[in-house]
Amino acid sequence: MTTGEFTYEWANPDPTEKPTNSNPTVSIPPRSDGPTLTARETEIFLPSSLARDRKVVVRGLTARDSHVYDESRQTLFVLTHDSNPGELHKITVSLLPPLKLAFELNDFRGEFGPQILAGFGLACGLITFWMLMQYV
Repeated sequence: MTTGEFTYEWANPDPTEKPTNSNPTVSIPPRSDGPTLTARETEIFLPSSLARDRKVVVRGLTARDSHVYDESRQTLFVLTHDSNPGELHKITVSLLPPLKLAFELNDFRGEFGPQILAGFGLACGLITFWMLMQYV
């Protein structure tokens, strides 16, 4: 989200593979019960506002695979050579130069740490004051 890099993974459907009893997940995509593959091209939406004046880099392709980014259509076209049923494909797309951080990710301590510390100090001060007032 802050760098513009993402990984995309997909599988060629295999109409001959028997369905498994387990539910498919993102890391284990279903390969059965799909139609026979008739195209080898995958289209990925990539906003031109991110890619403008940057080079789109695609890693994970074989020597016979190719890709083209069409900024006017905001589409990255990936052409894979291997269309064998059940074949897994995984690519990582990044931008050069990378995006500048739009915002900084933080955590609870970084966001609220000073307020918590101030509240703790105030509570300790009030308890100390109350205890001193008991002895006066």
